[in-house]
Parts: sequence; C-alpha cells; structure tokens
Amino acid sequence: LDLTGMVAERLLPVTRPLPNADVRRIEDEGTRVALAELNAAAYDVPLEWGRVAIGHERFWQEPLFGHVAYIDGRPVAGGFVLPIEGALYVGWVVTAREYRCHGLAELVTRRSLADARLATGLERTFLHSTESGRSVYLRMGYRPVATFPIWESSPLGVAPP
Repeated sequence: LDLTGMVAERLLPVTRPLPNADVRRIEDEGTRVALAELNAAAYDVPLEWGRVAIGHERFWQEPLFGHVAYIDGRPVAGGFVLPIEGALYVGWVVTAREYRCHGLAELVTRRSLADARLATGLERTFLHSTESGRSVYLRMGYRPVATFPIWESSPLGVAPP
C-alpha cells in the first residue's frame, strides 16, 4: 500500500456542504469497535485485527479525539486526531465503500480536529493518505510532503485465519 504524507498549517474552509449524519464522539466500546471494524473492512483484513489494533480501551487514552458518523444507525465513517510533538496527527480515517465521495471523511476529520484544536490550541496537522483519500485532503488544504510504501502484517500477534 502506497501512502502520501501530507501536512497543513491551517485547514481551508469547507468548499461544499458537509453531509447530514449522526456524528458521535469515540468514548465507549461501541464507537471504538465501529472505527476498528470500518478500517478492517476497508483494508480487507480480518475484523479481529482491527479490534485488536485500535478497538481496545487502552488505545483510547487522553488526549485522543475521534468521531464516528452514523447514517440510519449504521457506522459509515470515522477517524481520530492525536497530538504529537506540537502538531495534530490525523489517523485511521475511513469511510465504508458504499458511502464514499459524500464528504463523510471530511466531516469526521473536521469534527475531530475541532475538538483537538479546542483542547490543545494546535493548528498544524499531518496525516498519511491512501490514494483514495488524497483528493479529500487536498481540498481541505493539505499538501503532499512524502510518499512511502507500507505493508500489512499481523497486528499485536493476531494470526490471520
């Protein structure tokens, strides 16, 4: 999987209306597992890998700001923001395949960044984007700074089926 490292000193304003969705802060097991399962499905890995990687409560210690968007009671997009060394890292942003290209990734990213900025005062943000997410981040004001490959392996000792 090829990723693009991207950075924004400050986000650009929203250029199109963001979708109407029930956006919930990640603060309980249900929202943690929803984000983990959305990511596992997006990367075609076993659900247990996602649950082990980010679904456990110990991963979600302060300060970490995340949201999941729901449509008709179903989780459809999510992501989180983590302060790291004077900047805000945007991570694990995902949208269910059938809901892509509707602004949901931007919605949860902006909501998570707003919470993180309010709590930390930080503006500069950075992330790693897949090819499918790159246009979203360019529209938000991110600029590419590096490209690099990554590969999947069994997270935290969970073997594939």
